[in-house]
Amino acid sequence: MKRQWILLFLTVLFLWAVISHFTELEQLKNTLQHGQWNWILVALLSQIAYFVVFTASYQAAFATLDITTRTRDLIPVTLGALFVNLVVPVSIAGSTTLFAQDLAQRGKPATRTATGVLLQLISDFIAFSFVLIPGLIYLFVEHDLKTYEILAAIVLLLMTIGLSSILTLGLWKPGWLYRIFDFSRRTINVLFRRLRRS
Repeated sequence: MKRQWILLFLTVLFLWAVISHFTELEQLKNTLQHGQWNWILVALLSQIAYFVVFTASYQAAFATLDITTRTRDLIPVTLGALFVNLVVPVSIAGSTTLFAQDLAQRGKPATRTATGVLLQLISDFIAFSFVLIPGLIYLFVEHDLKTYEILAAIVLLLMTIGLSSILTLGLWKPGWLYRIFDFSRRTINVLFRRLRRS
């Protein structure tokens, strides 16, 4: 029963996402109607290749933690995670839950799966930084660097450092990480208890 409600909720969110992006869908339809099909095919194949490589990055992260998986088995989960992150902006919580549940059903440890998702995200951010930093340097040299671009880069850097710190702390000092999370949980519960929600 609970799963049916979750499915219904996600369906409603999907319909809302489609309606809210209706203008973009119209532009896509016009592009497909008036575009050159050879380039559209190249774009489609490139997108498929991207999804395969992106899924392979999860498979590599899991392999680092001795979780044996196959890229082709992870592709539906990866697409599902991207969908959940689109309609429910809950950072990595949605994708982590999907991967953990799917791999747990295959007899893989859910905790290490969550760690693998975190590892993949950190790797993704670090890889993007190799593109971001030269781009920022170029914009700075060309005197075209905007304040919001600097702020966005700082936010990304802080997120990468924060996630890396959580992962490192969990590997080397799990007791410290447990105390930090326990303190956070108790603090949030005090706040939500006033709203009569645990």
